[in-house]
Amino acid sequence: MQNYKQLLVNSDLRSTHARLAVLNFLDEKSGPQDADEILAHLSLEHERVDRATIYRMLEIFYQKGLIKRLEFGEGK
Repeated sequence: MQNYKQLLVNSDLRSTHARLAVLNFLDEKSGPQDADEILAHLSLEHERVDRATIYRMLEIFYQKGLIKRLEFGEGK
């Protein structure tokens, strides 16, 4: 988790619990994950994050080069 904190700080982003949880989830999974899958996982972990926040986080992570975007059509 410490590496994710430093990654966020180096990207000029605040290290929030939700951001760390999303990065950790994406790192643990093999293959692409969409916002709904992330939201479902965070709900199981009792993280209170709404869908719009997940989309904003993913967009920020993409803009900062922390994640890659894959589009398969149908808006996913």
